[in-house]
Parts: sequence; C-alpha cells; structure tokens
Amino acid sequence: MTSRNKDARELLTLTTRLIDVLRGEIELLRHMEPNRMQELQRDKVVLAAAYESAVTRLKTDMEESEPVDPDLRKDLQAATEVFHKALRDNERALSAARETSQRLLSHIVAEVERQSGHSAGYVASGAVATIAGGRPTAPLSVTLDQRL
Repeated sequence: MTSRNKDARELLTLTTRLIDVLRGEIELLRHMEPNRMQELQRDKVVLAAAYESAVTRLKTDMEESEPVDPDLRKDLQAATEVFHKALRDNERALSAARETSQRLLSHIVAEVERQSGHSAGYVASGAVATIAGGRPTAPLSVTLDQRL
C-alpha cells in the first residue's frame, strides 16, 4: 500500500469514527441524556484533531505522483458526504438543546423573580426593596448550572 493510500485509509477510518460519535451525540440529545455526552465529546475532540492532521497530510502529499486508489477515493468521498451531513445534523441538535436550555433557564429565573417579589433594588439594610413600597424581602440567591 502506498503512503497516500495509507493516509487516505486512515482518513476514511477517522471520518467513519467521527460520524459515529456525532450520531451518538444526536441520539443522547434525542433521549435527553446530555450527562452521558462528556465521554463522546472527549472522543470528538481527539478524533477531530486527528482528522484535521490526516486531511492536512493528505493535501500536503498531493504533489506526489502516486494517486490514491480509485475505489478508496470513492469510499472517502462518500464518507465525507455522510460526515458533512452528520455534522450539520449534530449542529442542529446541539443548537436546539442549547435553545431549549436557555428558554428553561429564562422561565426558572422569571418564576423565581415572580415568587420572590418584584425587586426594586436594595434598601440601606441590604435587603431587597420591592416595587410599590412593599416590605423589604431577604435577598434571594439562585445558582444554575448552564452546561449542556
């Protein structure tokens, strides 16, 4: 096997593995299991770096006279098309999950504000003043984890 064919085969393997990771992330998002995505995201980072390196190596070697095997080239082109589709699908799924999380977070904040009285700033004692001159209420502290 020529070095270009070896590089192309490695790129094909990396592309296939990346497709699997992207599809796995989409499935976890569909099943609302984002907690399990950390391992896949670590794999995605490592595979993406290896993918970029393999693409660069293959492009750099293009001046060489040895061509990539036509069947391998066809397989690589097909895998690249599937990869780009999986990438778009993954991006859409992540965007939808991010938007949903943001909306949920906004609703939680609005409800906390509603239940704690409408704040109009702080009074001299450090308590939160209410609108319409109501009784000051104790400050409310809320912490939310915004990771996806």
